[in-house]
Amino acid sequence: MAGASGWCTAAPCLRPAPAIALYDAAAAGDTDRAQEIYEELLPLLSFIVAKGLPTAVKSGLDILGEPAGVPRLPLLPLDPEDRTRLESILAAA
Repeated sequence: MAGASGWCTAAPCLRPAPAIALYDAAAAGDTDRAQEIYEELLPLLSFIVAKGLPTAVKSGLDILGEPAGVPRLPLLPLDPEDRTRLESILAAA
């Protein structure tokens, strides 16, 4: 809808249902619903991009009960403040 022919994101690793719903709405041409879902996902999307996909996704999977270990160096796990923020974002889902 924004002019791209595709989109690659790590968000489905942590929030698969809304990511699929976003795709379905966009594919069906339901731009209002797609925009609504996108706005719901935006805090997570912004966070994982700002904190780095491997770091954020691994921490998010751990929060969701699917331990994925720590990122390889030179990446580091989220600090406690960022982990708490991610927990809050995922809990709001």
